[in-house]
Amino acid sequence: MNTRRNFRRFNIQNFRLELSEGMLGAFETSVAVEESVELEPSTQPFDRVCQAFKKEMDENFEKVKSTSEGKEIHELEEAVSLLKPAYVTTLLEKIDTFISDHQFKDIPIPRYYANLNQFCPEEQRKYSNLAHAVLHELYGWNELAHWLTKPRSYAMQVIDKYIWIYDPSKGRNVLMNFELRSKEQISKIIRSLVRHKENAVVNQASPTLELDLYTGERVQILIEPRMRRSVITFRRMHPEYVTLQDQMNSGMFPKEDLPIYQGIAHSMANTVISGPMGTRKTSFLRALIHERPDHIGGFGIEEDYELHISTINPRKKFIEFILNGSSFVDALKNALRTDARYGVIQEVRMHEAEGAMDVAERLQKGLLTTTHIWRAETIPEQWGRLIVRNNGGGDLDAEKKRVAEYIDLIILLGHEDLDETEEKKRVMSVQELRYNRFNGEISTHQILRFNHQEKKYEYRFDLSEQLLNEMSLASRKWTDVLVNTLKKQAERSPIPEGEGVTIFNPAIANPEYRLALATEKLVQEQKRTGDMLEALLKHFQQAVG
Repeated sequence: MNTRRNFRRFNIQNFRLELSEGMLGAFETSVAVEESVELEPSTQPFDRVCQAFKKEMDENFEKVKSTSEGKEIHELEEAVSLLKPAYVTTLLEKIDTFISDHQFKDIPIPRYYANLNQFCPEEQRKYSNLAHAVLHELYGWNELAHWLTKPRSYAMQVIDKYIWIYDPSKGRNVLMNFELRSKEQISKIIRSLVRHKENAVVNQASPTLELDLYTGERVQILIEPRMRRSVITFRRMHPEYVTLQDQMNSGMFPKEDLPIYQGIAHSMANTVISGPMGTRKTSFLRALIHERPDHIGGFGIEEDYELHISTINPRKKFIEFILNGSSFVDALKNALRTDARYGVIQEVRMHEAEGAMDVAERLQKGLLTTTHIWRAETIPEQWGRLIVRNNGGGDLDAEKKRVAEYIDLIILLGHEDLDETEEKKRVMSVQELRYNRFNGEISTHQILRFNHQEKKYEYRFDLSEQLLNEMSLASRKWTDVLVNTLKKQAERSPIPEGEGVTIFNPAIANPEYRLALATEKLVQEQKRTGDMLEALLKHFQQAVG
């Protein structure tokens, strides 16, 4: 059961005595009483430690506020609120010393601060968990600091006061059994986050904001009243060396299919990794990049530093362009002058669609990118619209054909609900995207897919001759490996006849195409009639003669 109480200033000596005797006396203060907050009974001693340290810091600042030492204290607290590692270490040292000097022992801390010191930088692990908890209570993320103890979780979302954290062991978001205590606490956290981006504001006139934290997380903030409830979404990028073998081990695809994905990477097919959010598209993208030999030059363009290719493998011949709000067009111009053999567009959202096409057209092969589209056959339509919108107009049909002609393969990722508490992420399909220049048809052809009913993968060797020739130019060895593996898998578990092909715009649905067919048929009928008349005439002439 939660209880309410008010804080007042207090005498530190009396506080130590009361705490040691287990007393819960009120704090004396000469300032206005703060607004009451909801606290668990077990957190009251911890809260008093926090207030005691804050009081000491305030008193120290008041003594030296007009000196350089006062400026240093201000800068320290400001930097700690941004969780800058070096400053956090300095303040942890102060807090730990304070705890030791006042002999605060066996102080219970809120459950959401448990084990914080086990998941911090190495130099900060020597400080007590109580010190870490005090820091986050006064300067940090409060209850949200619990996410720091979940390093394998890629996402956390706060909706009003409720906290959802992605649990990788369950493959889903889990609602925490604790929550933020008040609207004021939510506002405090938002103000702290906004300070990570220079000159950024979030208010009623500008209710949305995206930013990157100093600790590497990406944050999106949506506030009331534009939203019914404020929403803070955190995404964590894991800068780790992810391989296709790792993807296989995590269950993204069967081990027998590993040569297929290796063949796709090495044969430099223009590939889009598609699927809903949270399906590990970026991890799969990294794996394909790392599969390619380090000496083959490439470049990447991304809005924020997410791929971390050069961080993970600095010896790889890979140049990374980070926009951070700057011009995508300028970055692409510079990237295309780097003599790179292939290009990576981290994610196609809006104007990146035109950029992806530029890369596919101007470099021979090897484009890699991701998109949130979960129906692969609609990529030409959706990207075509993005391109037309980006260019301020244009021919949508022409852009759809352009996308279909230059994108080779689509790897669709998804998640399957195993039960109400767990979901499985996996490759849902791999398909070739084709454009038929003779009749204008755009179609997708599955070469493998996951059959949800049968709970198995099915295969078909259905790659066009043109794509196979282009892939062989990049690597005949790996193209042969891909083809042989695909044929073997298709013999074992084939896609049923009549399935796996989607024609986006059947030629017969085009009135002009139907007219052309009718005209061709009429011409053929006329030719046949003419041939018959000519034969009759010849026969008549022979009879008369």
